[in-house]
Amino acid sequence: MNSKDAAKLSVVYLTGTRGLPNYLEFNGEMLGVPPEYLSESYGGKAMDIANEVCFDACGGEGFSSSYFDIEYFEVLDYLQADNSVSFF
Repeated sequence: MNSKDAAKLSVVYLTGTRGLPNYLEFNGEMLGVPPEYLSESYGGKAMDIANEVCFDACGGEGFSSSYFDIEYFEVLDYLQADNSVSFF
């Protein structure tokens, strides 16, 4: 039996813009946390993965990066035999 103790998904967005909702889904599970600055406009349900701040999609502070964004997500709990990723 194969045992896995960690699984991370890394993504890079080029030409992302803060404030425009975008989503990342892994095996049907929405990744990231909704940012506070979109809570009024979208009822707290919008994600902004490509917001020109690297490493903040899971709630961290991150750092500013114009039109570029890199993130990673822990996905061990979502692994399947055939995995899929969707960008919205």
